[in-house]
Amino acid sequence: VCVFYHRPLQSAKIMITSDIHYLSDKLHDDDLAYQYMLSNSDGRLTQYCDVILSAFIEEVLQQKPDVLIISGDLSFNGEKLSHQDLADKLHVLYENNIPVLVLAGNHDINSTRAASFFENRYDMAENINQQEFVSIYNDYGFLQAESRDSSSLSYMYKVNDDLYIIMIDSNGYGQNYLQQESYNWLEQQLEYVKKQNAKAITVTHQNIYAQNELLVFGYQLYDGDKLK
Repeated sequence: VCVFYHRPLQSAKIMITSDIHYLSDKLHDDDLAYQYMLSNSDGRLTQYCDVILSAFIEEVLQQKPDVLIISGDLSFNGEKLSHQDLADKLHVLYENNIPVLVLAGNHDINSTRAASFFENRYDMAENINQQEFVSIYNDYGFLQAESRDSSSLSYMYKVNDDLYIIMIDSNGYGQNYLQQESYNWLEQQLEYVKKQNAKAITVTHQNIYAQNELLVFGYQLYDGDKLK
């Protein structure tokens, strides 16, 4: 007689947000250049980003999820100060043992649009590269990763014995596609998860599916079908 015992699946509480587009208050005042930027932007509520972020962090602290996912475009346009200030604001979650997993978006790294807005001047601001991104957000997924892709900023995080989260860096840095080395790494991770009799949730910044026929170019992965 063979008896198969199936242990109950472990539950997990996950919160997710995306496209914070945080702009450090060290990079602007309320003068002409800043007001012009706001009136000609794409609808981002940049002037309220501090208020919205603070309220969201309070909600996360109350909900106490097993993990918080932030799936890209953390900064307004890749400003180093914006990244540093956002990482500082997220630290209260780290201190309260709430894991935070971040993913870079197309606005976050090597951005040529990083800028400051003072008086009537629009000036270029310091941006960051891939290594600096990892350094700033080391406590938010990278240090805790079960595995990391050596050819991109992708990594895998273990939530519990039944669930893994694979954060897929889909930027391609100007191309919106995955390199073949990243496909190889991803396949290895999925095989590993399968051998653990676990499930995986994959996260990308760009859409894999053409979810809106009016917003495809630049928003959908060029190799989305291959990734699917």
